[in-house]
Amino acid sequence: MRRYVEAGGHLVVSYFSGIVDENDTIHPGAHPGALRDVLGLSVEEFHPLPENGTVGVAAAGEGGDGDSGDGVEGRTNIRTNIRMNGRIWSERIRLAGARAVGVFTCGPDAGHPAVTRHELGAGTAWYVATALDPAPDPIPDPIPDAALDPASDPIPGAAPGSASVPIPGPAFDPALIPVPGAASASGEDGDLRVLLRAVLDRAGVSRPRGLPDTLERVRRGRHLFLLNHGDRPVTVPEVNGTGLLDGVRHTGSATVPAGGVVVVELAGNT
Repeated sequence: MRRYVEAGGHLVVSYFSGIVDENDTIHPGAHPGALRDVLGLSVEEFHPLPENGTVGVAAAGEGGDGDSGDGVEGRTNIRTNIRMNGRIWSERIRLAGARAVGVFTCGPDAGHPAVTRHELGAGTAWYVATALDPAPDPIPDPIPDAALDPASDPIPGAAPGSASVPIPGPAFDPALIPVPGAASASGEDGDLRVLLRAVLDRAGVSRPRGLPDTLERVRRGRHLFLLNHGDRPVTVPEVNGTGLLDGVRHTGSATVPAGGVVVVELAGNT
């Protein structure tokens, strides 16, 4: 994986990964063993969440680069009032070259990195220390400006006995993660999709936008395969060619019926 990333690949790794080898033997050293150098971080604690428990994730602010160096286990400033939701799991991350892109806003790892990005060679390795919610997350009301002071403990602004972190109000930086909760063409845009879209954009992957999850699009050479797993027809833009199953000429788009399949031999240099 290191060679893949260094050569220009883009890798996304989820929580509790890289722990054991193919023989189920735990890798020596800090977690995530086999992926530690690629991801540019180490995991110091695992925190499974209680049933139906959630944690908030907000975009990281200034000071989220490389090793924290603050002596407070990688605690990071927060710069936005827009958040994502995580489920199932959270981890205590210490940065060792990676940049904090998202920060936990509550729970056992509040104030610490939740989503990281590590530039390695010509590529990038991302790490997600929770299970981002696949469902939409409504944008909360703005909260007055506040700063997380990495030199203080407990977390400033939190009520006694609370692990919540105050989320400041500066504008969200879409270069880090696009705005969570923004509706897609289908009206269903979960936090995981938001992050993956950011990864694809940074990787320069071109693809049609606004297609529903139920539409599968695969290209093999000059042949484009469109499979609609949903119960409504879907029109796919930027399709020019001839349908191999029905001979229909597609100019500019192709409509795939509910539960249907369209295979197009693309025209020219499409």
